[in-house]
Amino acid sequence: MSGAPLWMPLHVSDYIRDTRHLSTVEHGAYLLLMMSAWTSAGELPADEKRLARISGLNPKEWNRSREILLDFFTLEDGFYRQKRIDLELQKAGELIEQKRAAGKASARARAQQALNSRSTGVATGTSTGRQREANQSQSQGSVSNDTGGEPPADPLKKLIDDGIALLLRTGTKSEGSARSLIGMWRRDYGNDATHSMIADAVQRNVADPKGYITKGLASGSSQTDALFASINRSFGGNPLPKSTSSAPQALRT
Repeated sequence: MSGAPLWMPLHVSDYIRDTRHLSTVEHGAYLLLMMSAWTSAGELPADEKRLARISGLNPKEWNRSREILLDFFTLEDGFYRQKRIDLELQKAGELIEQKRAAGKASARARAQQALNSRSTGVATGTSTGRQREANQSQSQGSVSNDTGGEPPADPLKKLIDDGIALLLRTGTKSEGSARSLIGMWRRDYGNDATHSMIADAVQRNVADPKGYITKGLASGSSQTDALFASINRSFGGNPLPKSTSSAPQALRT
């Protein structure tokens, strides 16, 4: 797992049960050691001076409490580890991967829906009068390739052109810069997720499409209502309905 989750679960009842013998100072030191291990892939250095600094204890306090504190950890391959922290990190990583996979699947579905909608000239619901007139005009003026006429418009090209136009209207300096940015998103996050976020940004006409799309793609679960609400608050756009999420379980020592 790359990086630790922002939250560290804590089972209060189990913590109190296992740490009744600690002093107030030792409680603080132990919590600091656990938090440091959580943000360092479960590892604490096997270095007494560094451990004292991490725990916030001076050398005298560390020497007095080190055996009590280190009794909660096991020395493995040059690092102090705690089995409970390792387990919770593994569970958190699996949950993140599940959400990321669900986000990618939702992105592909949204991208396909956006492309299908644009290819038929209908975004959502019924077409407006202007859209119907445009569709009629296009139908009357279209000519098959056999007669030498122009081929039907490519919906994906139209989507990219709309995204470039939105980027240019909101501060991107040139068309080349806009295309490079879209190319970078495609390379880093895949075509489906990128096309989905571009379609969403165009539809919402967001004030900062670059930040909106980048944040949505980087999250790994950009298609959830909760994340879109966060993005909307940051970059502007139409509000989305709120969604609920379950709180993470707590960490036991």
